[in-house]
Amino acid sequence: MSKTLTTSVAFQDPQGNVLASGVIIFQLNMGAKLISNGEVVNVLKISFTLTSTGLMPAASTIIANDELMPTGTMYVVTIFNSNGLLVRGPENWILSGNSPIDISTITSVGVPDPGLGSPVLQNPSAAQTITGQSLTLTSSAPLNVASTATFTGNLIPKIMDNVQVVDSTLARGGIDVGDEINKAYAALPANGGEIWVFGKPDGTCYAEATQINFTTSGKPVMLRGWGATKADPLGGGACINYTVTSAGTMILWDNAVANRSLWPASNGITNMTFVNNNVVTQPTGSTSNGVQSGVVNWGMLNTTFTQVSWAGFSSAVVLSNANVANVMFINNSFTGNNIAIDIGHVNGIHIIGGLFNGNGSAIKTETSVGGELQLEGVNFVANVDCINATNSTSTVEAYIANCHFETTTSAASSSHFVLGNINLCMTGGLMEDDASTGATDYFISISNLAQFLEIYGTSFNSPGRTFTNPITVASPVRSKIFATNISPAVLPTATFVGGTGLPAATLFISNGTSAQTQSLNQIEGAIKAPHGIGDAAFVPSSASAVHVSANSATFDLLRLQDTGGTPRTIVLGPGTGGVDFGIRDSVGAKQLFNLTKASPFPVTLPNGVIDLTEVAVPAGNASNDRLWGDSTTHTPSWNNNNNGTSSPTGAWSAANVTPVTVNANVATDQSLMSISVPAGTLNRVGRTLRIWLAGVYSTPAASTTAVVVKVKLGTLTLATWTSTALAGIQATNDQFNVNGWATVQTAGATAAFEAHGNLDIDLGVGNTVADSNFADVNTATGSSIDTTAAQTLLVTIAFTVASGSNSATQRQLILETIN
Repeated sequence: MSKTLTTSVAFQDPQGNVLASGVIIFQLNMGAKLISNGEVVNVLKISFTLTSTGLMPAASTIIANDELMPTGTMYVVTIFNSNGLLVRGPENWILSGNSPIDISTITSVGVPDPGLGSPVLQNPSAAQTITGQSLTLTSSAPLNVASTATFTGNLIPKIMDNVQVVDSTLARGGIDVGDEINKAYAALPANGGEIWVFGKPDGTCYAEATQINFTTSGKPVMLRGWGATKADPLGGGACINYTVTSAGTMILWDNAVANRSLWPASNGITNMTFVNNNVVTQPTGSTSNGVQSGVVNWGMLNTTFTQVSWAGFSSAVVLSNANVANVMFINNSFTGNNIAIDIGHVNGIHIIGGLFNGNGSAIKTETSVGGELQLEGVNFVANVDCINATNSTSTVEAYIANCHFETTTSAASSSHFVLGNINLCMTGGLMEDDASTGATDYFISISNLAQFLEIYGTSFNSPGRTFTNPITVASPVRSKIFATNISPAVLPTATFVGGTGLPAATLFISNGTSAQTQSLNQIEGAIKAPHGIGDAAFVPSSASAVHVSANSATFDLLRLQDTGGTPRTIVLGPGTGGVDFGIRDSVGAKQLFNLTKASPFPVTLPNGVIDLTEVAVPAGNASNDRLWGDSTTHTPSWNNNNNGTSSPTGAWSAANVTPVTVNANVATDQSLMSISVPAGTLNRVGRTLRIWLAGVYSTPAASTTAVVVKVKLGTLTLATWTSTALAGIQATNDQFNVNGWATVQTAGATAAFEAHGNLDIDLGVGNTVADSNFADVNTATGSSIDTTAAQTLLVTIAFTVASGSNSATQRQLILETIN
């Protein structure tokens, strides 16, 4: 007997998207019987794949709850999208009424009224007690309780249809919890079921030395813990401490039928904690494993581990059977294992959420036959390495989405997140180094056995530890990397990606801070123009920053055309009159610039030089960047977007390296080096002259003189620096230097300057003592001097205590305009 299920409204996810090709799963909450003939109906999962429009497929049938006894049955319903992600449920549904049943309007209900019948004894005159013997009810006489039932002792259910219960009483006579679970597994029906493990009442972990064996082919099992699971070695809830530390296996899993089309509906572990010998830090010193796939049958198929904690194992999970497939880990915690998940063969390993903390290798693949590894929303913290495929002889296909990778704060901590023979496709997430000092090599290193590396939207960060290359790629791996460098000051964008495979890469590395403007953009393949065979294309080149290639020697590479008035076009392409390449004006084909192939590749200009005719400063324009020769300062100048006149640094510069020595027995200024500044050079408001000078000085023994250095422009003293007095010592060739800047505040015949700088001087015995620094003493602008005329910039020095043994030699003077 059964009824047809229909839908009048399509199923949708919370965002309103139709669940095209989604899956809806119905699981009966308990075993029951058909009212019509008493046939037993076990707790099974029934799944339907929705149509492309999110509706139930035609002819979908199911046994309704009003066809079952006892009353109180219901279906636990979960709904998934086409990617297998849960979007609704679990919900409790009661299916009843005439067929077909429209399930579009069904809502979740509480546990239904079980509809119990009358008690065995009606209207007793007093409370009744059974003593001496137990009360046994046969299968034809179930116990029905109409009111609250109080149990003063432990409730010890052993069998609930296809569910076996294990608790601290070890009621089946097991020598430890491992042996008790084995006995419970043996008691399950041939088609498998669930084993419920209740935590010990005192909150400690069960001790296990007996290996658990789930090894009957075709007999799936769900090991389900009840209680608050903890990840610490003291346990709590459903916690098992495996005490064997030498080559042991806590759980051997080999119940898969040798037929991949017969996948079990329920197989795995839920809400358990497993600890090896109460150890939660790596290295564990143990050679025992947590759960291992067997090799007699097909190991594990369609097996799920949900909310399971693993700590202190040599390898917490070992997937060594070549037939293992579709193993899923949901919100597991792996702490302090030498290897958290050791994959000997990859066929659809899927990890969702969870934490890998303080392990040696979080995920280690040692495959000889490739497969797929998928990770979503996983957190990796303080592991030696996270995904390690260095021992894989077959390339692993790894797909990583929105995962977090993080080191420790130690400068010696490993930064190796993904490495080895992996085809990696990664989207989103963060790779973060917590160490602020030291140096390391990489976050990601893809070996030359792989084929591709693709990264989209992942961010990289380090607070201070430097990297050789955060990402390294070995040839012939092809790479596409679209990433964000959060800390470009620490991880320079220019060296962000390295390795022998770098030329075969498309890179867009954007910087994540506004203070760093440089990004790395590299395109591996050609960017083709879309219009026709005659168009050019940007193509990769190992010898060019930008390489533009035309499809024909007669086509132009670039045309800049003015369509207003008489159209004129500046053309970049083949030259005229036998010239191989040139820039020409299309009107009259006037050649402006020629380049020939003849050695040494001469460039021809109309006059052989580029001349900028000097003019008075033109008015700025907000829509133009103007460049001209300035007739006032006699230097090339520009005005960008009407933001004021400026010039390139060093537009005017001069240097004097002819030493000048003074040694007069006076306490007044003595002239050192000088340089003539041409008329008009400083005749612009805001123009700045950079001044650098260097020299040495000597004094007699026990000198207490101070040293005074001045820079003068004509008759105007721009700046003065005065040291503190020597501390009764003799200076011998002690160095001094000045780095200063003089900015024009008022130009013209009565120019004024804002001048400042610093004097660095050695005031100790010998010239290896740390220098002292003195700022200038200017508190206002200095004026005035005529900047329309040529002026001499002069450096002077004075010793406040005169002596014939005082001497100073200036060895260098450099002047340059910086704007």
